[in-house]
Amino acid sequence: GGTSVSNTVTVRWNSAGNHTVTVRYTNEGGCTTVIPSVYNVKVNPLPIPTISGATIVCTGSSGITYSTEAGMSNYNWIVSSGGVITTGGTLTDATVTVTWTGVGAQTVSVNYSNANGCQAATSTVKNVTVNPLPNPEISGLTTSCVGSTQVYSTTTGMSNYLWNVTGGTITAGGGTSDYTVTVRWNTSGTQSVSLNYTNSDGCSAVSPKIHNVTVNPAPVPTLTGLATVCKGTIQYTYTTEAGMSGYTWSVSSGGAIVSGGTSTDRTITIQWNSAGNQQVSVGYSNSSGCPSVIPTVLSVWVNDPISPTCPADLIKCVNAASFALSGGIPTGGVYSGPGVSGGNFNPATAGLGVHTISYTAPDVNGCSSVCTFTIEVVPRPI
Repeated sequence: GGTSVSNTVTVRWNSAGNHTVTVRYTNEGGCTTVIPSVYNVKVNPLPIPTISGATIVCTGSSGITYSTEAGMSNYNWIVSSGGVITTGGTLTDATVTVTWTGVGAQTVSVNYSNANGCQAATSTVKNVTVNPLPNPEISGLTTSCVGSTQVYSTTTGMSNYLWNVTGGTITAGGGTSDYTVTVRWNTSGTQSVSLNYTNSDGCSAVSPKIHNVTVNPAPVPTLTGLATVCKGTIQYTYTTEAGMSGYTWSVSSGGAIVSGGTSTDRTITIQWNSAGNQQVSVGYSNSSGCPSVIPTVLSVWVNDPISPTCPADLIKCVNAASFALSGGIPTGGVYSGPGVSGGNFNPATAGLGVHTISYTAPDVNGCSSVCTFTIEVVPRPI
């Protein structure tokens, strides 16, 4: 419109403010308007919506709220395909809450009508970067032993490390800035090390990474053998389970190993040389390769045998009668040697010569000591 033959005009207003439309024409009598008619028009500005809210988020982030000016009408919210509107976002809502499910460049846009009924020519678009969630990995043994200490590690350079352990004790690392953790396993069975962290994009995994560890029990060796013994030349053998490896034997200073006691021996033979409280201990690794946490210790009381006194040396004639041996202290011991039978000495049976006779003294502790004396059998004089 707006031509010399048009009685209408259609206008697109390009700028805000007070504007006019004027018209004049010639009527059917050939008379022209002296002064054009003026029609005043107030042109209101278009709104420019703003959007506030996070521009960098993580996949799976929920409850992320975006807001624009309140008090408007006909709100038109649009979220790109990587997000889902969970609350708000209707024609009357100045806010929208989004859960971001996609990854990469996403958008939130809004338009509305202001109090003058004007709507922006184009919607306002807010760009949002949705970063992927990390997938923490844990390296370390999946099989261990009670009492063993192991180190577990993950990716370096992250923040807010969160370590958790079941069935074990953290002995080193494991803090919010540590990418390693040292664990001493205390309980057998299926245990675990779990981890989460925040990556360089500020994202954390939805749930921690769990690293399962099978913790085998540590063996508890048994140790059998006499716990009350005698000092001296008697040798005593101590025994533990067969079929193990890495046997570790230890004997206190009052004992000397006679045989066994190596890393492949399940037995050890000891001669106790000092009286009093002594010890023998053993540890080993079982078929699972687990060592005993502490060695098994057997306390051994070593009695000090008495020192007997033998009778004086004797000289007997070969034809002398058999006689009872006596004079050993303490009394009640046992005599042995050539010509000795039932505690009697028979010169004729022993024969000519010097014979060594032993006297084994009794001991209330079950220990015995021996002294010796001689009986010389001489020929009958002629």
